[in-house]
Amino acid sequence: MSERIFVAHLEDEESIRGFLELVAVDEGHGYWGTAAWQQAVRYVKENPVDLVFLDLGLPGKTGDQVAGNIREVKPQVKMVVLTAGYPNKDQQSRLEQAGINEIYQKPVDVDVLVGVMSRVAALKRNIPVP
Repeated sequence: MSERIFVAHLEDEESIRGFLELVAVDEGHGYWGTAAWQQAVRYVKENPVDLVFLDLGLPGKTGDQVAGNIREVKPQVKMVVLTAGYPNKDQQSRLEQAGINEIYQKPVDVDVLVGVMSRVAALKRNIPVP
C-alpha cells in the first residue's frame, strides 16, 4: 500500500485544478487547490503538505517567486511546476534556486502525475526511488 500524501495545487485555471484533484483523490491522496498565491503560501505553512504543484504564469507573482516563498516556510516540501510553456534559461535558473524538483509541460499525462505522487509517497516512507 502506498503512503498517503497531501497535495497542494496553485493553478489559476479551475479545470486543471479539478483534473489534478480527481487524480490525487483517485490515488488515495489528500488535495487542496487555489488560484491565489497568498493562500497557497499560507496553507503550505500551516498544514502538513508533502507535494506542491504550481503554475508558472500566475496573477500577481511568478511561479519561481511563489516557489521561493513556499521554500522559506516549508523547506522540505517537494515542488513541481506544471506549465503551458517551457521556461527559458533565466526562468530555469530561478526555478532551480527556488528548489523546484521537476518541471512538466501541460497537458500533463495522468501517468506522469501519478508517478510524481508515488515518488513523493515513497520518499515519505523512506523507500529508495528508482
